[in-house]
Amino acid sequence: MTTWFADYESRSLLDIDVGTYRYTRDPSTEILFVTYAQAGGSVEIAARLGDVAITEGDVLVHWGSFDRLLARAKEQLPDVKWFDCSVLARMVGRPGKLSQCAKSLDLETLKSAAGTRLINKYSKPRADGTFLELSEGPIDDILDFEDYGKQDTLVLRAIFMKLRHLIPHWKEHQQWIYKLVDRMNRTGVPVDEELIPLATALLDSERAREASWFERTTGLKPTQREKVRDWLNERLECTLPNMQKETLELVETEDPTIQKVIKVRLGASLASVSKLYTMEAAMVGGRVYECFVDHGAHTGRLISLLVQFQNLKKGKAPEGYFEGLEKLNYTFAAPFSELTSQALRGFIKGDLLLIADYNAIEARGGAWLAGEKKLIDAFAKNLPVYKYMAMDIFRCLEMDVDEFRRFIGKTAVLGCQYQASGRGLEPMLKEHAHMGDKVVEIYRRTFLEIVAYWGRLERAAENAITRPGKVYRAGVIEFEMWGDYLVARLPSGRCIYYYGADIRDWEKPWGEMSPSITHMHQNSKTKQWERTSAYGGRLMENVTQGMSADLMYHGMSNAEDAGFRPFISVHDEVGVEGKENQLDEFIEALCDLPTWAEGLPIAAEGYVSDRYRK
Repeated sequence: MTTWFADYESRSLLDIDVGTYRYTRDPSTEILFVTYAQAGGSVEIAARLGDVAITEGDVLVHWGSFDRLLARAKEQLPDVKWFDCSVLARMVGRPGKLSQCAKSLDLETLKSAAGTRLINKYSKPRADGTFLELSEGPIDDILDFEDYGKQDTLVLRAIFMKLRHLIPHWKEHQQWIYKLVDRMNRTGVPVDEELIPLATALLDSERAREASWFERTTGLKPTQREKVRDWLNERLECTLPNMQKETLELVETEDPTIQKVIKVRLGASLASVSKLYTMEAAMVGGRVYECFVDHGAHTGRLISLLVQFQNLKKGKAPEGYFEGLEKLNYTFAAPFSELTSQALRGFIKGDLLLIADYNAIEARGGAWLAGEKKLIDAFAKNLPVYKYMAMDIFRCLEMDVDEFRRFIGKTAVLGCQYQASGRGLEPMLKEHAHMGDKVVEIYRRTFLEIVAYWGRLERAAENAITRPGKVYRAGVIEFEMWGDYLVARLPSGRCIYYYGADIRDWEKPWGEMSPSITHMHQNSKTKQWERTSAYGGRLMENVTQGMSADLMYHGMSNAEDAGFRPFISVHDEVGVEGKENQLDEFIEALCDLPTWAEGLPIAAEGYVSDRYRK
């Protein structure tokens, strides 16, 4: 058995933004060349991997799903074992992008600056729909393009060599999850193939009309953010600090022209409806494939690619929306973009969808980890926990807990578990932010075991860092140092990794410098590899979310064993296609606990519909 490393360069009439599944299967997509190497020696170039002496049983190491899908669609290879090296990087909290991962591992990358130019020149069609052949270009282009491909293969091999010692742990604890998510990706998310093109056509028409009015009125395009801000500032009695949605929605004016300018501007930047265009571009036969990545988050939860299903706007489609969309001459009462944004979930459509949502899985899991018996018992007995919390906060009877008070109770149970301060609750409480300190104080007074658990986790992690070679426990969570990593071993046996963990002085949110647990991570906003701090509440958030992910993966696997095929997982929801009388069976499969979670009060609720909703 030989281990190979490979990276493809391709061309297509389609843009890669349509997603790897549709791109690799399109008839116009072709392999330009492939760079490959073995564990030692130089990187070579071939027209196809099939031209290389690869034999059955060999291992082909690649990065992400693109190369594997392209090879399967365009090559005739022997039965090889594909191994996605990015799974090792994500498992230990490294960036999922090849170049960023290499940087985090202090590997030298000599990426050709000509790469983007060469891809635009040879991998994308010209205006007439034909391609410029690489052989027709100057010899420097050929050499630069080959170097561009070789560098990716060199970097891929270097990363694999650095991380290959992690393969046994990945195989034991995460390979089954990878295969589970891969099967979900191959099942695909069913979408409304008929109505999506109608909706995007109406969106285009509405935007064209609004843009025309906007330009006639302001002399600007709606997308010219800073110039539009200047135009608004000239006509308002205040100065807008930015053009964010939250800022524009707070503008108070009785001028109908300014009101409409703001409305059109908000519509032009409405990110949610852009998902509809992505669905339209990516769908193949009424489905969108390859949308999920296992262990996309540091804690092990999956994330979405292509169509960002994880941040779909909550809610149900406005009444009559889809019925009206089917009538080509139907006139909608409100701006179509606003209605479509609210209806976006409904474009996920099948013959019959069974959707189940785990009920407060993190609150239940966190209480179980901390041994918070009163909360465990309340969940196990299906008591109205949010109402009870509200009763403590407002010192009222259950009958007096209205929707507002229940919201505050829910915010307390879900928001305070991870050591949030009153100020930290502000994004959840919004206009009720003034209640933050009171909510936090009552929560901490009520759930003493959870409060104590923050300290237990922090002390166990600190001891593991300062006294390497020993295992320290906080309940069922174990901490120890593995080389440069602090690992938090979850009850399932899977680990959360903290690279470069140490104790150093770190500035607290209130400005004080004190010794703290720190480690390296990728900043989710800037994508920079940088040092951050961890404390008891953050560690509890990590292990609770990690354990919750394990429970969901276990439930999805149970559902498969029962004959269901999960096609989507959004936060705490899982969806399959089935029959109306199968909902209870599906929920039962999701809630069947693994042996390591005995006594955890898990629960789920669901619905049956032809369209997805929240």
